[in-house]
Amino acid sequence: GTRVYASASGSSSVAGPIASAAPNATGDKFEITLTGSDTKYEIPIVSGLACAITEPTLEEGFWIVPTNTGATTSIDLKGEAVLISAPEGWTVTASIDNSNPTTLSVTPPNQDGAEGIIILQVHKGLHWAVDQIKVRSKKVITSWYQEFLAGTEIVVNDVTIKKGSADNKVVINGEEVDLNVTSITTDNNTGITADGLYFIEAGLDVAYSNTGTGNKILINDSPTGEKPVVTCSNNNFALEDANFLCKNVKLILEGNKEFLNVTNVASSVMFDGCYIDIPSTSPQCFLNTEKAVINDFYIRNSCFDIKRATSYYILNVKATTETNVVFPKVRVENSKFYSAAPLTDFRLVSVNNNNGNDKNIGVTTLSLKQNTFLDVSGRFNGMINGTIENAAVEKNIFYMKNAVANVTIFRVRGNLPDALTCTGNFSDNIGCIADTYTLKLWHGGTSPLDGAEDVTVLQESPFESLSEPNGMYVLKPKYQGYGATIE
Repeated sequence: GTRVYASASGSSSVAGPIASAAPNATGDKFEITLTGSDTKYEIPIVSGLACAITEPTLEEGFWIVPTNTGATTSIDLKGEAVLISAPEGWTVTASIDNSNPTTLSVTPPNQDGAEGIIILQVHKGLHWAVDQIKVRSKKVITSWYQEFLAGTEIVVNDVTIKKGSADNKVVINGEEVDLNVTSITTDNNTGITADGLYFIEAGLDVAYSNTGTGNKILINDSPTGEKPVVTCSNNNFALEDANFLCKNVKLILEGNKEFLNVTNVASSVMFDGCYIDIPSTSPQCFLNTEKAVINDFYIRNSCFDIKRATSYYILNVKATTETNVVFPKVRVENSKFYSAAPLTDFRLVSVNNNNGNDKNIGVTTLSLKQNTFLDVSGRFNGMINGTIENAAVEKNIFYMKNAVANVTIFRVRGNLPDALTCTGNFSDNIGCIADTYTLKLWHGGTSPLDGAEDVTVLQESPFESLSEPNGMYVLKPKYQGYGATIE
């Protein structure tokens, strides 16, 4: 309920069960009137007795206390002694100073969401003054490596990573695998020369020269620190029946190799909060495959800075004799793709025109949600090729003011008229295109499913401000909620 404490002077008028509270005419008692009653109740005023917690900012009525630093707030304690009642696992200190305010110091247990009530009671003689505050802990992680060692589950997009039964064992999505674990710091930075799980110190520059094809997991050790930079020179990230997981890192591929090299199949490739630098010397494709696919390809909260001019394809299926080359799951969400080159032939999924429609090539499930494609323009032959069984295409911005031709987002083959058919949802996408050209979500004017909405082509820019070389922008208020929001 509402707190009231007695002191030598002052008055109060508060809402709730107490209608009014004020000293009487002689100043030796506090007169309290309850809401809905004319009866006055008297409490003695004890000079030199006080117990008051200065409330910090509250969330849902709770003082939120971080686990790594704890928190303090001012208190006014006057009297002979203070009694402290705290929830289990919380450390609370407070002291009396009859002349000046003092400090209440609180340290929570090392867990998220622990709640309780801290109660302070001060007495003077036979009289007591009491105050309390509700507290809730907020776990603050400073090192993913330390969390991993403590048994905490780490999530990269939706793949879980946890410490296994031994030092060289890691549990990935519930399956324990052999994998060495290394913390790379300034003191031991000799680069990455083998597969493994690497926790990399924030802001560190690390050379990547690994030629292994097994599991490779790169994690910024600091949840909030500057991204470490992993540079792969004259090499690429090779996978065979394995995972490549990246969390909050910057990846630079130098030289003239494709970024990914998949043999047979890759379990999952995940970019979570990453920055991927595609140099001008890069080949045309991020992944160039004839038959090998990635079971789960997921780009989330990430930026692709593509410096290669003219054309660039993320997932490319080249001319193949295979009849089934299908990516089971491709998800691109809350991410940016941009180029200062300019890039006038960009594709997320590309299928070589020589692969006829008699071949089953494409994606089973596609999620394309809240992304910004900034001056990475497709062409009439499609930004996403291949058959698709189910697609969710929502809240994207296709900003293609540098287009040199009409742009189609979905087209089964670049040289065939067949229309895409699938289940799912196409809605609430916006775009801009250079004058005289058209921008369409699908080829041929036939929507892929009933109720599908074509892209809304704007006659104005959706941006209040725009810095194209680095993909930074501020949306106009009416377009908030579209495209990627990455700080």
